[in-house]
Amino acid sequence: GRLQAAALGAALADQRFDRVLCSPMLRARETAALALPDHAVELDVRLREFSPPREEFCDVSGLDAGQLLALTRSLPPREPPAETGREFLVRLHGFLAALPESGRILVCTHYGVVRELLALLQPGAPRVQGHGQAAISRVQRSSEATCVIAVDQRGHLAAVP
Repeated sequence: GRLQAAALGAALADQRFDRVLCSPMLRARETAALALPDHAVELDVRLREFSPPREEFCDVSGLDAGQLLALTRSLPPREPPAETGREFLVRLHGFLAALPESGRILVCTHYGVVRELLALLQPGAPRVQGHGQAAISRVQRSSEATCVIAVDQRGHLAAVP
């Protein structure tokens, strides 16, 4: 991961961005910091990965009310909070709607977010089914049209073992 982030940084070294937006999740923050050390990175919670509800079962039939209360109080909070697929897409729609119409913006996020953002930007196009770690996808957006220029570029990773 760190070697991939360094290779990504080398591929983007001659680029300047008006903003660098990043998921608050640790692996995305580390990638952004390693790849773009000279850029201010803004964390945006809308870029975190999809967090589906998890079903966890625990047999509590043998616990009395006090034990059950103690158990529920000892459970750590869920981070990030679970969301439905619909809530995830609403979150991504909100992210896209808030982007300025012009400027160079780099987004450091996760595969599922990239896949769904590309799908939202290209209605009717087949969904991207593979996007590698530290890969680059480029989108040009204007008030007239959105053009996906490249998806899943990985050439800069060729020398990474």
